[in-house]
Amino acid sequence: MKDFIFGGILCLSAVPLMAATASGSTDTASAVLGYQFGTPYTSSSGYSYYNGYDNASAALGPIQSDTSGGYGPDPFLPAWDTSQLTIVAPGGSITLQMAQPVSGNGMLGVFTDVAINNVSTTVGSEPQASTPASTLSPFPEAIVSVGDGSKNAGGDYILVPLNGGNPITFENPTNYYTNSLVSVQSGPGYYYVQSSLGTQPADWTKPFLGNLASFNGETYSQMVATLDGSAGGTWLNLASAGLSQVDVVQFSVPTGATYHMTLDSVAAPEPNALELVGLGIVAMALMPRRARWRLL
Repeated sequence: MKDFIFGGILCLSAVPLMAATASGSTDTASAVLGYQFGTPYTSSSGYSYYNGYDNASAALGPIQSDTSGGYGPDPFLPAWDTSQLTIVAPGGSITLQMAQPVSGNGMLGVFTDVAINNVSTTVGSEPQASTPASTLSPFPEAIVSVGDGSKNAGGDYILVPLNGGNPITFENPTNYYTNSLVSVQSGPGYYYVQSSLGTQPADWTKPFLGNLASFNGETYSQMVATLDGSAGGTWLNLASAGLSQVDVVQFSVPTGATYHMTLDSVAAPEPNALELVGLGIVAMALMPRRARWRLL
């Protein structure tokens, strides 16, 4: 490869940028720093929110491409397996270490098990949300606190609560593929949603800034369009914590609460590789004209 210096500006000929066109990698939780399940409770409908979902390591890493049911998570059929979800019951908490520091002015994506209720009864058609959109189970909720890894004299992590210390409701669904085949099917006296594995993953590094109302009355294809390539989830703005970086995130549910937290994955987008290459080229262009460059 040849390089030229013209008028003090480095000009590159035939620079291969193939490796720089990726949409960026994902920074996810890599370690469990602490976990207390809490006290299971029974809802007014008699459903117990325990069911063996006390495996803290299920919250680590990215969302999975297969729910163990032969399909990827989508707005109507979320993750459900105990190997992929962690529950925090009242009086419990989970504290996670991010694989890499997240910018204090960045965002954190939280993926849960929200499932939008289908109202279509046309067999073979795509499932459709009601207006307003509703869900099959209560929203996950938790108090979310973040820290930069600093500890107090007692050895505990110093954490700053988001949202003024009030619980945050996680109402957005997850969508792993952008081209799954999702349809309404029927059984004896009931209808259900059937899905399959897609081939084109959505981008879980791309924040989705909508809410449940964004999906009012929409079919699956319309939801994919609304997500605009994002894998969904609820994205939290970290700026209010006033930290330069975030290394630790905690989800806690107060004792006596009548809600719980269900956690699939926590993710933060990293700088786009193309942006880094661009910064490198700008830096080289600003170097003195007499500088000698050799590109490998």
